[in-house]
Amino acid sequence: GSGGLGIESLSRGCDEAVFVDQHHKAIQTIQDNLRTTHYTDQARVMKKDVTIALTELASEKPFKLIYLDPPYAKERLTEHVTYIEQHDMLTDNGVIVCEHDSAVVLPDRIGRLEVVRRLRYSAVISITLYEFMEAEEDHV
Repeated sequence: GSGGLGIESLSRGCDEAVFVDQHHKAIQTIQDNLRTTHYTDQARVMKKDVTIALTELASEKPFKLIYLDPPYAKERLTEHVTYIEQHDMLTDNGVIVCEHDSAVVLPDRIGRLEVVRRLRYSAVISITLYEFMEAEEDHV
C-alpha cells in the first residue's frame, strides 16, 4: 500500500527496510513516501509478487521484523510464514506481524514459530504476531 509501517519502523531506529508490492501505483506511493520522509537510502523497494520476493530474500541476512499485509482476498499467510520459518528468514528474537481478515484464523504454531498475540481491530481487520518458541529443555 503506502509503506507506512515500514517507514514508521525506519523512523524508530530500524537500519533498513524492504518494501514489496506488485502493483505499480503502490510502488509509486511507497517511493514518494520514502522521498518525503528522507528514508530512500535505507529502503529497498521490490515490485514483485511476495512469493518471488521471499525466494530472493531467503538468501540474505535474516530479518528482525517481517510485516505481511496481503490483499485480503488473496491471503496466503500460512504459506508465507511457513516459507519464512523453513528458510530461517527471521532472527531468533524477531517477529512476524500478519494483518488479515478477521474471519481468518491463523494456526497457533507454524514450525518453530508460535502465536504470541492476536489482536482484533474490527470485523474486518485482525493482527497475528509470531515469534520463535522457546526450546523445551529436557528434564532428566
